Amino acid sequence: MSFLYLSGVDLSNASFHGRYLVNSTFSESTLTGMNFQHSDLRDVDFYKSSLSFSSFANARASGSDFSKANLFDANIKIDQLLDAFSMSGAVLPNKTKGRNENLLGNGDAEKCTTQQWIINGHWSSIRAYNYSKRGEQNSIMINDRNFYPGKCYFSANNNITEASMHQIIQLNDKYQQWIRQRRVIPYVRGYFGELPYNSGQNEQVTFIVTQIDSQNQTLHSFIHHPPMSKLRYYEEAVKPLLANVTKIRIEIQFKRGTKKSQIAYSTNYGFADLIDLSIESV
Repeated sequence: MSFLYLSGVDLSNASFHGRYLVNSTFSESTLTGMNFQHSDLRDVDFYKSSLSFSSFANARASGSDFSKANLFDANIKIDQLLDAFSMSGAVLPNKTKGRNENLLGNGDAEKCTTQQWIINGHWSSIRAYNYSKRGEQNSIMINDRNFYPGKCYFSANNNITEASMHQIIQLNDKYQQWIRQRRVIPYVRGYFGELPYNSGQNEQVTFIVTQIDSQNQTLHSFIHHPPMSKLRYYEEAVKPLLANVTKIRIEIQFKRGTKKSQIAYSTNYGFADLIDLSIESV
């Protein structure tokens, strides 16, 4: 049994124990209390389905879409959800909201290098600096109790006025199919701030998210300046992805701010850490 199409139906408390259900569709269905134990649920569509109190014990769910599904009190392990294609916006068993994986490599700077980022210009124009070792004047004081930065952050070299780095994310066939079927949006998250905190200018960090098609043509670019008033977590929903997008380019730009006469520091840079780009269902 596979390729079942059971969208928008009520199958509460039914049993599909030990069934082969690969590529089946249960989107927007009521599946409360369902028994999916020991079943093969690879690439199954559970979009917006109600799965509360259902059991996925020993089920295979790789590649499945749990976007916007209600999994409250369901018997499903975190490893199964992480192996799924999407859990964007889902109500998870512990009542938290699901979100998809970070598509960026080394967004947290914990390699303490710019590895996986392409530097635009001279390779040393951007570095991963240690929070406590850049120099007493320019060390970052962490005053956000919810921020656990680790060892390093990204910023421009002291001798550079402006610098930028980017990554290009190639969307696989599964993502491209999902984009054509659903309205999905990239989200940019991270901690952005100025170093040191003194001017509150909003252009010391800029991020640009560009949608690119299979012919390497630009479809759309989204440009934004996170607020620089203080170190804080930032989340921004970008323009919905167009149906023919195949690649996403994210660029982070750092700019030296205007030096204030009463400030002794010779530099005033934007910095970034815990940079995250995920694609979410809306």
